[in-house]
Amino acid sequence: MIRAMRIANVVLLALWVLGGSMSFLQGTGGLPELLGKLTGLVAFGAPFYLSWRGLGPQSALKVVQRARTVNIVLISGSVLVAVVLGAIAVLSDSIGGLLALLPLVVALLMFVVPAILNIKALRKRKAELDQRPV
Repeated sequence: MIRAMRIANVVLLALWVLGGSMSFLQGTGGLPELLGKLTGLVAFGAPFYLSWRGLGPQSALKVVQRARTVNIVLISGSVLVAVVLGAIAVLSDSIGGLLALLPLVVALLMFVVPAILNIKALRKRKAELDQRPV
């Protein structure tokens, strides 16, 4: 599982950077939009990168723990966003509002599912590091 998630993280990070690059090619509406795009690129790319590093054969315990923390923050933030937007849609009493959230839910799942798998793989990697002689 560790090797598979390491490969998956590289692929997901590459896709994320490619998508972000395409976003930049569409142009920016000034400094605020540019900073927003850069922030999103870094914030949502960091879990893939840190997990890739943490699952590496030469990774240190600190890197594994940092990667696990970032993935937990990603899951927590994603769930919070989904709950808030779902509550807004329900309070607006609009079926269209709920249907409009469907692409967002799919997008959130694209980050949450790998994050959950990363946490499991990082747990195994930590167990391997704990077994190593000092």
